[in-house]
Amino acid sequence: ISVRVRVKTPTFGEKTYTITGPTENDLRHYRVWYASPDAREAYEYKTEVTIQGRRFGQKPLRWEGDWKKGSAASGELLAEIPEVPADLVEKLDAYITSA
Repeated sequence: ISVRVRVKTPTFGEKTYTITGPTENDLRHYRVWYASPDAREAYEYKTEVTIQGRRFGQKPLRWEGDWKKGSAASGELLAEIPEVPADLVEKLDAYITSA
């Protein structure tokens, strides 16, 4: 499983953070900090999910959410994992169950 969080601001452009592997027991924290209260600006983020197939020949499943607005405050970025699209639900079950 790979989760990419793309964050963009007007001043600093776009940055990508990637979380891979089994992360169910590991918390991943990314923080947005501004050096000066006057330099704060709103940001946007987008979450993309990719799941590799376990069997040879299975193509990765991929879906993404919409761009969301973040606050202009310093602190943790809590990114929402987008819902699995209905057309991928059955395929996803086949990818994550044992062969």
